[in-house]
Amino acid sequence: MASCDRFAYYDLERSEASDDIALLFPGWQPGDERVVVLSPHDDDGLLGAGYAVQAAQANGGEVYLLILCDGSAGYSTPEEKETIVATRRAETLAAYRALGLDAGHILRCDYPDFSLAAHLGLRLADGSPGIMRRILPELRRLRVTRLLLPNGYREHADHEATERIGRYDGPQVGDPVLADLGLAAPVRSVLQYAVWGDFSPEDALVHGRSPGLRANRALLAPAGAEAQVIGGL
Repeated sequence: MASCDRFAYYDLERSEASDDIALLFPGWQPGDERVVVLSPHDDDGLLGAGYAVQAAQANGGEVYLLILCDGSAGYSTPEEKETIVATRRAETLAAYRALGLDAGHILRCDYPDFSLAAHLGLRLADGSPGIMRRILPELRRLRVTRLLLPNGYREHADHEATERIGRYDGPQVGDPVLADLGLAAPVRSVLQYAVWGDFSPEDALVHGRSPGLRANRALLAPAGAEAQVIGGL
């Protein structure tokens, strides 16, 4: 695992740099941080948040990966259709082990690929529980302090749905509503990560940055962290 003193953090809006992870996660409390990465599919958390995962661990944080979809559409030949879910499960455990996450820190919801949006909400039209009914108790049980969610701007439909889950269900963690689903303190901060596409230009335009630079924070990881991500992939 990479040493914490080899990560660098940047506030791109204020042109500030620091070796303190608090620039990325304000008010960071080593030993009392539980970071949950919402990952639409098995690989997205590694691709988009692999460096942040390692930085959090190196700075005394505990990290969980919550995978929303089952990977059932990830096959490239018809022959793989019946085995792809099991194959991806095994590959996922091996991939995130390279980042220091054991099986107990990898959680799954197993909604069908390309179908996550149909499960949004607390209760579905047919009366069955929606994904909020599953996600909210889990986040409260973990006492999540930081939530990482994927970019939802012009992205894959499952990425857009996962971003909405984090954006709207995440704030309910520290709200006393639905108290029978558990109680927890509010999430301290939310960080959005990019996987394939760029972020929305909205934040850049509102804060006077060039839309050519849409992120407002950046992380520079050491070569060892890069090697772990590559190894996982």
